[in-house]
This record gives sequence, C-alpha cells and structure tokens, in this order.
Amino acid sequence: RVVRRDEGDSTLRVLRVTMPQWKDLVITDRSKMAITTQDAIETVHDVPGAIGFGPFTRTLEAKTVVIRVDGRYPTDVEYPSNVVLALIYKKSTITPAARAFITFLGTPKARSIFESLGSIPLKKNREPT
Repeated sequence: RVVRRDEGDSTLRVLRVTMPQWKDLVITDRSKMAITTQDAIETVHDVPGAIGFGPFTRTLEAKTVVIRVDGRYPTDVEYPSNVVLALIYKKSTITPAARAFITFLGTPKARSIFESLGSIPLKKNREPT
C-alpha cells in the first residue's frame, strides 16, 4: 500500500537528490497517487499498512509513525535529507511590517516556534537592508 506523489513533486525531487537510495528508485505502478501532501498524509493515516513520504512536521507524529533513516530522525542535524527555506525580497519594496517580521524571525521566540514545528533554524537571519 504505497502512497506516492507525482515525479514533479518537490519532496520526491529532494529525496531523489539527497538520498542515493532514492535516485533510481522505481515506485510501483500499483501505488496510490496522492494529489497533495495532505492527501498523502491522510491516506497513510487512514489505510492500514500504507506507507508514504512527505515533508516533516511535528503534527505528523500525532497521526502517523515517522520512520528513522539510518537511525536518524528528521530533526537530527545528520538526517540525510533536508531543504533550506529562505525569504527573498527587494530592498525597494520591503514594507515596515515586512521588515519587522524579518527581524522577528531572528529572535529566540521565533526559533522556538520553528523548532516546536520540527524545523531546525540554521543561523540567525540577517537584518533587512
């Protein structure tokens, strides 16, 4: 009972690039194609014996079993697959509210929020210029 996403899905592309075992992995034609991440997670949750993949968040732990890879959990720094999320903006169009939000992202409170959701903040953000 394999639940998969389309080959163009960003999570599948990241897995294929970051984990050598996924590079040429052929997913069975008999798998269920999930249209969205939410669909994939709900199917894994609702169908006994189903297995799938998707981006990690702490909320997954309440509904599903999150599998370790080589003994590492997705929040471990040494976990073999990850993505970096960043904010981009134009200096000429940044508003005061956006500047305040970017500044907030570098605070211990924001770091705590991200960590509570399963993210691993890499470093303090730079101030908008």
